[in-house]
Amino acid sequence: MCKMKLFPSSENEPVDLLLKRLNKEEKSVMEFYFGLGIETASSMFEIAGKLGITLEKVQEIKRRAIEKLAFRWDNWYSAA
Repeated sequence: MCKMKLFPSSENEPVDLLLKRLNKEEKSVMEFYFGLGIETASSMFEIAGKLGITLEKVQEIKRRAIEKLAFRWDNWYSAA
């Protein structure tokens, strides 16, 4: 798999910090879905094929990851 960075690493730093909060499965889904560190984003159907899981599982993992990130963002923002 080609890992072509879209932005210089300094601009990726906030995203990288957020992705560290996710488990390996969640991180992979989010990277594929949003095209992070790769040339193009993938559909949930494509992600299911790449990871060898069902579409429903991809949807569940994506939802769980977004909930984790939203929770972390809320905590960070309210503390600022």
